[in-house]
Amino acid sequence: MVKILLTSCDARVLLLPACILLYAGCARLPSEAGAGLSTRVSAQALAAKQEERYESSDGVRYRQPIAAERNPLPQYPLNATTKPETVVVVVRLIVDESGEVVSVIPLEPDGANLFFDSVRAACSQWRFQPLLEIRRYRVASTDADGTIEFEWRSKEVALPFHLDYKFQFSAAKDVALQVQ
Repeated sequence: MVKILLTSCDARVLLLPACILLYAGCARLPSEAGAGLSTRVSAQALAAKQEERYESSDGVRYRQPIAAERNPLPQYPLNATTKPETVVVVVRLIVDESGEVVSVIPLEPDGANLFFDSVRAACSQWRFQPLLEIRRYRVASTDADGTIEFEWRSKEVALPFHLDYKFQFSAAKDVALQVQ
């Protein structure tokens, strides 16, 4: 076993860099956008147009897709702006049969590229329970004495779909409360 003896001077020399690293790890840099701003992001699913919906018919119905509870919201872009503003981004999510978002398409291009990039990054992680087409059909069977019996069965098929979403990014000046 090797013992190392440190003098108080040696200990201070080793302690100072350790303290600086520890302090630097705790330090936060002010965000570029948001210095003095509070930001908020909200998402709203938009109703599909009637002609874009799967239509139920005799013996066919659809179970609507459900978004996963932990789908992340987009982040307010750090390098967006330093003034209060509200930006709206409307997108179409193309979702495959397994419920995975495969494409994010802007529906109202307005030049807010930083905000669209944030929406695309978040929505690319989104998951849904798939849209299911449920078809009911009758199966006939004959037993030994010639009696015909009918039985209803159903078959579920996952389908691709799209959903439109509106994301609203808001920034407001922080207001400090003054206690007198």
